[in-house]
Amino acid sequence: MMTPLLASLTRRFSVRLTRLALIVSVAAFAGGCASVTESAMKLPAVGPVPGSYGNYGTQSGYLQVYSVTRTVNDGGIFYYPHTGYSVYSTEGKRVTSCPNHAGPDDQTPLVIPMAPGRYTVYALAGGLGMVAVPTVLARGQLTILFLERDGMPKKDRPLLLDHPVVRAPDGRVLGCQP
Repeated sequence: MMTPLLASLTRRFSVRLTRLALIVSVAAFAGGCASVTESAMKLPAVGPVPGSYGNYGTQSGYLQVYSVTRTVNDGGIFYYPHTGYSVYSTEGKRVTSCPNHAGPDDQTPLVIPMAPGRYTVYALAGGLGMVAVPTVLARGQLTILFLERDGMPKKDRPLLLDHPVVRAPDGRVLGCQP
């Protein structure tokens, strides 16, 4: 039987180890981007969801990427945060990298503001590995990439009900047509 002190220390160590692993993996991902960008599977372009939950009312566009999740064991409680990704300009320069979760127990992919325009998102997609997705961001609208193995979550299907969608080679929905 584990004492409360030992359980607390184990949980803290697990969280710190997870954070360290995340930092190392993001650094490795960022450091190896030249080979990542060259070897990534190219997918069709994705654009904003028309209406995007209404207008955000800002000068920015917004991006949310449902990348592959990883398993985090926090003292016997399992969490599945989304893996990080990088965004490149059309000229091939990295614009930003996103850890894609607020903490090790955050299971919702982050929504990040970016200048409207055309980009390429490099992320891990379930069953496809590293992918390159040309992505269009529009002012005040949300662009969502569905890269998990199961594609678009059921809760998000009403968003795209009456809109043309983009599909991966295996048939799963990646997002809206640009």
